[in-house]
Amino acid sequence: SALAQRLLERRSDLGKLKLITGRGEIGGPESADPGIRPAVLQRLKIGAAEAEWQVIQKSSSVLLRPMGRAPTPRQWATRFAVFVIPMTGAMTLAFRDLAGKSFEEQGMMFGTAAGLLMTGLLSSYRDRSS
Repeated sequence: SALAQRLLERRSDLGKLKLITGRGEIGGPESADPGIRPAVLQRLKIGAAEAEWQVIQKSSSVLLRPMGRAPTPRQWATRFAVFVIPMTGAMTLAFRDLAGKSFEEQGMMFGTAAGLLMTGLLSSYRDRSS
């Protein structure tokens, strides 16, 4: 738990980390203390959100990945404005063709809604390279 606290304090200097915690089980006389894994996981879950880390649990390790910076509202709006027409247009026409002659209008409405949703999601892309 002290190590987890130290990692959270030094977050700005670190990138992606993999912590080997063990399985948290007693498998034999040489097994490590099974209470370590739950203690580390609990401490990381508490501090990971404020440190902007994504906690990915594996069977015997924990991967800490930087969340990246969220786009500013201006960046989001610019991305949305640039991509909304091509994305929505392509999806509208694609779903119109998939729906066939009798359901052309429903296909277009679904394609338009899906295009708007996808454009909104893609506009919120986080850059994880830093």
